[in-house]
Amino acid sequence: MTKRTIILLAVVLLLLAGVAAVPFLIQRSVQSRIRPQHVFQLSERPAFLTEELALAKARETLARDGLDASVWQLQRDGRTIAPDGRMDEFGARNTIDSNRVVFAFTRAAQTRFVSVELAGSQVICQSSIGK
Repeated sequence: MTKRTIILLAVVLLLLAGVAAVPFLIQRSVQSRIRPQHVFQLSERPAFLTEELALAKARETLARDGLDASVWQLQRDGRTIAPDGRMDEFGARNTIDSNRVVFAFTRAAQTRFVSVELAGSQVICQSSIGK
C-alpha cells in the first residue's frame, strides 16, 4: 500500500466514524434534557384527569427531580377545556387524549415542562428542560 492509499483510507474511516456518531450524539443531547418518568398509583381511577390532580402530580414530579417547586413559577395557558367543560387555566390538554396535560414552569430564563398522563389508576409524569 502506498502512503497516499493509507491516508485516503484513514480519511474515509474517520468520515464513517463521524457519520456513525451523529445519531448517538443527537440522542444523547435530547435525553439529557428529559428527566425520568415518575409513576403515581391512585387508590381508584378518576373519570378523567382534572387540572388540579395533574398540577399536584406535576409539582410532586419537580420535587422528585430534585427541584424546589416553590421557586418555579407556573405559567398560565388557558387554551384547552377539560371534559367536564371547565377551562384549563394552566395546563395545555392534548386535543386527542384529554387525559394528557402539559404544564410550563419558569425560573429566570429557564423553562421546564412537566407532562402528566392518566393511565387507568396511574398518573405518569415526566419533566423536560426547554431550550
